[in-house]
Amino acid sequence: MIGQTVSHFKILEKLGEGGMGVVYKAQDISLDRTVALKLLPSRTVVTDDDKARFSNEARAAAKLAHPNIATVYLFTSNRNLLRASETMSRQHCSRSLRDVSRKILPSGTGISGSFRLM
Repeated sequence: MIGQTVSHFKILEKLGEGGMGVVYKAQDISLDRTVALKLLPSRTVVTDDDKARFSNEARAAAKLAHPNIATVYLFTSNRNLLRASETMSRQHCSRSLRDVSRKILPSGTGISGSFRLM
């Protein structure tokens, strides 16, 4: 995917991968800004339930305003299911995930298997 253009986003690098998709650092060609672009994984069969979850996740994130939550710039399901969001530093994301895991997960439970930062 690196170097390819999806919609009006040029894929620059892979940032991470989780259960609901792959996140890339991308350049928004229209607005000339860097974004985090989340796509459903292309290597798997995408069900209607997967599409609904991805859509619900984007809508829920778009309703939130918090310093530790990336602002959603765009969600589209026209040709490709994708979500473009504000980028955050790896240090910020790692610190936020670590803080959340300490507050809500039982002692000894890790989150590294849920989402891996590249």
